[in-house]
Amino acid sequence: YIGKLEPLKNLKLPRRDLFKKKYSFIPVSTSRGCPFNCSFCAINKFYRGTYRKRDVEDVIEELKQLPKGYDIVFFTDGNMYGYSKEDIKRFKTICKRIYEEKSKGNLNFKYFMCYVSVNALADIDALELASKAGCSVLLVGFESINPESLKEMSKGINLKYGVDSYNHLIKNAQNRNMLVLGELIVGNDSDDMETLDRTREFIKKADLDILRLQILQPFPGTRVFEKLKNEGRLYLKNFPEDWKKLRDGFLVGVNFKLKHFKEKELQRWVKKVALEFYSLKNILARAWKVFRVSKNIKAALTVIVMNIKSSKTYINLNV
Repeated sequence: YIGKLEPLKNLKLPRRDLFKKKYSFIPVSTSRGCPFNCSFCAINKFYRGTYRKRDVEDVIEELKQLPKGYDIVFFTDGNMYGYSKEDIKRFKTICKRIYEEKSKGNLNFKYFMCYVSVNALADIDALELASKAGCSVLLVGFESINPESLKEMSKGINLKYGVDSYNHLIKNAQNRNMLVLGELIVGNDSDDMETLDRTREFIKKADLDILRLQILQPFPGTRVFEKLKNEGRLYLKNFPEDWKKLRDGFLVGVNFKLKHFKEKELQRWVKKVALEFYSLKNILARAWKVFRVSKNIKAALTVIVMNIKSSKTYINLNV
């Protein structure tokens, strides 16, 4: 059975009145799919290569109906900023409309966070509109500091701006009082020990607020999965039964034969580097930096809480 992709106009809203008041944020989706087609990402395959966007006023109407008690909205779109002029104009319009409705007292939440691609960090106008609307965290797929690995992953947008621009792009967001959660992936065929050394150095110097560091995962249906399958390098091939194994090992699970590393070697490297980033000293330094720039004690406390939560993911890894 292959379901039909329905238009996103007039979607029925979730019964959020049934939610238990235990979540720290409330999820909202303004689109389905992604304008990019990264070789490792399942989003494009899941939505059959489409990128469907909801009408801006439909989104605003949903935001108006969100219950009280949630300070943060998490826009779960694969990429809320997009790529085309139309995508970017829509993102800016949503930010403007959020600010307008907040000014009228029509919205119950204070802040929001969303996934964007690196091109969003180069758009100063978009960053300022997002910050004004209450964006507190941008989740960004930097993916790799190795251009050859970016080519493998079909990260053309990252190559366009170049890995040397990453630090500057991060500062663009931070200078407008937004935290940056940076995502990095290791274990590509082009990665070697030099790549790991440079990645570790980047993490030390990049001044990211939050880090998600993981080993490449070949999700079924993706081009990475098909490539590794054709090369006879996959460990997990029996789906849907193997979904649980893939899910349980999402950050440091090695689900294919690595080209340049021993499995335990790479897993221990990920854990070690992540825990260096999440040392108590570094967490407090990041919080102090945020407070010094923003003069906002709540923002500094948010950094501490998010860092501690993220660190537990790596502390509990059995490698």
